[in-house]
Amino acid sequence: MTASNSIVPLEWDSAFFGFPVGRLVGAGLSAEALRERLVQAGGQGWRLLYWFVSPEDVVSRQAAQALGVQPTDDKCIYVRTLPAQLPPVPEAVQLVARSPHPT
Repeated sequence: MTASNSIVPLEWDSAFFGFPVGRLVGAGLSAEALRERLVQAGGQGWRLLYWFVSPEDVVSRQAAQALGVQPTDDKCIYVRTLPAQLPPVPEAVQLVARSPHPT
């Protein structure tokens, strides 16, 4: 696995929090590579970085652990097969059409 990294600015998050927020892009980062990138990011004024790491990326997970970077979120994907024909809506349920942008 080759290491590559950069920071993608996240405009919405930065505006919402009021400080620079970015997404660290990198896979297969060693502890030293991650440390260097975090030091560089701090020097550039980044205050919050998201880093999405695949569960299969053992090198990056070990690097994060070595530097004390704790996972704060786990992504779960739920899948459900829908039947070909959905059941009818019960008569007791009233359907109301609404605008997607209420005034």
